[in-house]
Amino acid sequence: MYSQDIYEYYKPLRNHLRQLSLPESLYTLWAFSELSQFNRQLPSDIENPQRLMDKSEMMFKGHVHPWEIELLTKEVIINAGETGLKSLRKWNYFSSAVNKLKELEGYISEVYISQDNVLLEINRIAHRQFPWQSLFPQPKLITRYFTIFSQPDLNQIVYNKFGLNTEQLYLLGSVLVGAFITNVARTYPLTVDVKGLTIEHLNLFLNHFSISLKDLKEKLGQQQSFDEKFAYSFNSLRTFPIIKMDFASKPSIVCPLPTLLFWRFTSGLYYEVCNEKGFENAFGHAYQDHVGKILKKSISKYRFIPEAEYYVKKSRKDSVDWIIESDALLFIECKTRRMGYAGKEEIINDEGINNQLTKMADIIIQVYSTINDYKKGYYSHIKYNKNKQIFPLIITLEDWYFHGDKLYNQLHKFVENYFIKKNLPLEWLDEMPYSICSLDEFEEMAQIIEQVGVKRFISGKVFMVVPFVKTPI
Repeated sequence: MYSQDIYEYYKPLRNHLRQLSLPESLYTLWAFSELSQFNRQLPSDIENPQRLMDKSEMMFKGHVHPWEIELLTKEVIINAGETGLKSLRKWNYFSSAVNKLKELEGYISEVYISQDNVLLEINRIAHRQFPWQSLFPQPKLITRYFTIFSQPDLNQIVYNKFGLNTEQLYLLGSVLVGAFITNVARTYPLTVDVKGLTIEHLNLFLNHFSISLKDLKEKLGQQQSFDEKFAYSFNSLRTFPIIKMDFASKPSIVCPLPTLLFWRFTSGLYYEVCNEKGFENAFGHAYQDHVGKILKKSISKYRFIPEAEYYVKKSRKDSVDWIIESDALLFIECKTRRMGYAGKEEIINDEGINNQLTKMADIIIQVYSTINDYKKGYYSHIKYNKNKQIFPLIITLEDWYFHGDKLYNQLHKFVENYFIKKNLPLEWLDEMPYSICSLDEFEEMAQIIEQVGVKRFISGKVFMVVPFVKTPI
């Protein structure tokens, strides 16, 4: 996409960055990213103005956000040269680059954001900013995905794709993240001094997670979007967080944003293998089992019941994935589906987000359809109890960041349309209100249910989001 007007406002930033040396700039951006996320001191060779030294790390975060550093890194890779007359090490030049970026984003917002789409903009902002606000290195995230991908079927799929098993891949990823947290670049080839790993293993890892500087520049240039998607268009640095390039006159591998590498081999591993034969079923079952482990760890007062097959006449079906039985019944469906990229970047055209909401509505109606079978007595592993209210819950592996009435109302409209098509009673939506939460939210939710039961916690909370989980009962 291209707007000449937006491009004219982009030129000052472009020209500013063209004065820079790319290797030095990547080093400086890495250092400011370390300050932003880990509160690490800036190296002595980067100018640290007195006003920055006198303020807390949170004040720095208020000036330069990590998602802005990511976007600035992308633009630096596109525009900077091998050598430069200016330097981001100088605070004035660095802050001027950030301000030019902010001014450009502000102008784009003025042009494209209106009362009609401001709630969609909030959705975009959430997907862009919230992941960066989580504590790094997020041990829960690495444990979760390692546990899931270590399941035998998935482990085999990972090995077939990479030539590495899950343990080797995660060990290599963790070692490299640790190496790049302390230094933006490592001379290549590296010395591998980890038991069980060789340079061949490292090269297999780099085959998937690294890219030459030339190829990365080309990809990022093609992904630039001079319109409302400028800050939201896909960034190939997320696919290839390690850059093969000369650094300090030596062949090196460079990782300006170690967080992107961490995300790439944890939650991002999904995209590498999601199209492999047998992946969908294996991943779904592994995720379902992981939710079961959370229930076993968190719930002791109440019964929780796993999925079971049942028959409607001669038609074989599967129940919901889990049921928590306390003062009410919580019908849990575990879904690995993620918000598609179009749903995270579109604001002018709502086709992308509506497509994602339709898919979520389809998941919701599946749960109500199986509840209908339960109410008719078809479930083989739990008898219908008319005295216990039912609450459907969809647990997404990753947060969809549903915020605002617009998204909820649109989703609810799609759900109602499905109800009509399936001849299900619309009053069920009031009698058995559905909820959606992420796995992170559910881990907290399960602990609260253990204390107060299903009904007291979830009754009236039609749509599960973080504030509901964190609000005292």
